[in-house]
This record gives sequence, C-alpha cells and structure tokens, in this order.
Amino acid sequence: MNKLKFGKFYIDVYDEMPDGWKIQANATTNPKGYVWITNGLPQFSGKKIYAFLKTDESCRQLKEKYDCIGDF
Repeated sequence: MNKLKFGKFYIDVYDEMPDGWKIQANATTNPKGYVWITNGLPQFSGKKIYAFLKTDESCRQLKEKYDCIGDF
C-alpha cells in the first residue's frame, strides 16, 4: 500500500481491492486513474475509512467487477 498526496492529506492507495471494501461510485473528486473506495462501515461509526484504488478500467467495468455504493 502506498500513499498519495491529495490536497493537504495523504490517502492510502491500493493496487487491489481489499476484502469487504466497496467503490464509492458517487465520489467526483478522484484523480484520473483512481477511484475512491471505502470499508463500507457506517459514516458515524467512527471507523469508516476511505482510500484510493488504482485502476485503468472504466467505471462501467469496475461496477461489473466490484460492489459499489451509489451510481456512476
């Protein structure tokens, strides 16, 4: 796992989707070649984590391959 500087934050970057994680499909701020992913826990649990998944695939291909939260 690497980190990517995103604004003033460093975000974890995965090359493969971690088990149990989902694509945050309605996020619009992802850099080209990355999609936002989340561990799927509730927003107010205090344990929700966001990260980037590095990908060359289109959004439609990703939607067929992984679980998504929201629509592309």
